[in-house]
Amino acid sequence: MIIEFTKIPNGLRWDNQDRLFTYSILLQGYEILGIDLAQIELNNQIYMICSCDSSIDGITFENINDQISYIYS
Repeated sequence: MIIEFTKIPNGLRWDNQDRLFTYSILLQGYEILGIDLAQIELNNQIYMICSCDSSIDGITFENINDQISYIYS
């Protein structure tokens, strides 16, 4: 199953809920854990995101670095 995220100003939206970037736990707001896995901080909580099973604005990514770059651009 593909999780579909929507990029919003200063965050991401899924399941009809906006979640905003925060930097209280992870100084950069994210931490890359491998070629397809990262932690991302939204609303002062840590979420795992995998480029293999998610898309942003309908776009899929080959690796997590490209996906994180798109999220934070």
